[in-house]
Amino acid sequence: MSIEIVLVPLAIAAVGAVRAALVEDAPYREVQVASRLRDGALVAQALGDLGAVVGSADPDRIEAVHDGRASAWTRTDAGLWVARFDASWDESAALALVSELDAAYGLRVQQEVLRKIRERAPGAGMSVASETVGDDDTVTLVLDVGSGR
Repeated sequence: MSIEIVLVPLAIAAVGAVRAALVEDAPYREVQVASRLRDGALVAQALGDLGAVVGSADPDRIEAVHDGRASAWTRTDAGLWVARFDASWDESAALALVSELDAAYGLRVQQEVLRKIRERAPGAGMSVASETVGDDDTVTLVLDVGSGR
């Protein structure tokens, strides 16, 4: 048996309520999870951050191996990500990975936003005055206005 998880993109939501159902006459479980996953490259990077070996990755399909256990992540035409886990995964481990992936993806999105702010600030007449990182990885930037040009 394998497990299939459908990841529903939400603007800001973290992994939310989970509905798991055994699909009759199917060799997998389907689990729907609220998630903010959108960018395939960031999903692949976040999987790598979690220790997965990402074998192939394109914007709509990612294959990864986690401690010898395979998963495949594909985006549907509707923009939903579907994660399929081979039979070596149990439901709780698959859901735990999705939760960890959501957090790792959030950090990757944060890094990308910070990169863009740093890159664009000088053109907007600003410069980074200070940057602090909290215990929860929250980043606070203070920008000086009028000193970036």
